[in-house]
Amino acid sequence: MSQQSNQADLARTRDGCRRRQRGSVLLVVMVSLVALVSLGTLTVLTVRSGLSGTSHDRFKAVALFAAESGVAVAMDYLRTQHQEGLNWGSVVNPNNNPAFVPPASDLLGNGVKPGLPGNLFDPALGAWYEVEIRNNRDDGPLDPGPPPRFLQFQAGKDTDGRVIVVVTGHGPNNAAARIDIEVTPRAQVVPCETSNADNSGFRRCDNLAGGVQNGRNF
Repeated sequence: MSQQSNQADLARTRDGCRRRQRGSVLLVVMVSLVALVSLGTLTVLTVRSGLSGTSHDRFKAVALFAAESGVAVAMDYLRTQHQEGLNWGSVVNPNNNPAFVPPASDLLGNGVKPGLPGNLFDPALGAWYEVEIRNNRDDGPLDPGPPPRFLQFQAGKDTDGRVIVVVTGHGPNNAAARIDIEVTPRAQVVPCETSNADNSGFRRCDNLAGGVQNGRNF
């Protein structure tokens, strides 16, 4: 009777060991699965982040391309707006308030969003640009005030032949790029001091009825 009891105890002990072993293996498997799932999630997030960064760079490149295109169109527009004696006075506003915005009928594509008539880009590109023209703030003469102010800038006149073109290019997903450039005529007024002077390399001056001709080359 005692031998049978010992055998039963031994069988119960073996069964308990097997159950504990199975429990340990199950715990290890569960921990491994959790680790694999976490690693997979991390990989997906990393790939998504990489794709998002690539798309952002592409959108910014589109916006910069649109801004550069706007600069080129703005240069063509300004060539048609320059007037002798007035310079670009017709395309600047007093105090730049607001900045002068050429209409799309005069400056091609200005402010025209993708897919609308007048936009110069493929609609799939999602590109467009905005062009503003501003007078330089130090267009004088200076009134010491108070407060000090540059009179021609305040009056909306361009007496020094300098304007600032501000172009904002737009791309997909609200991407934007801005380019500011200062524009002057190809040559400013350079008075001739003597007949036949080369006028600083711009235009040779000649005597006119005993007087001196100014060299002006725009």
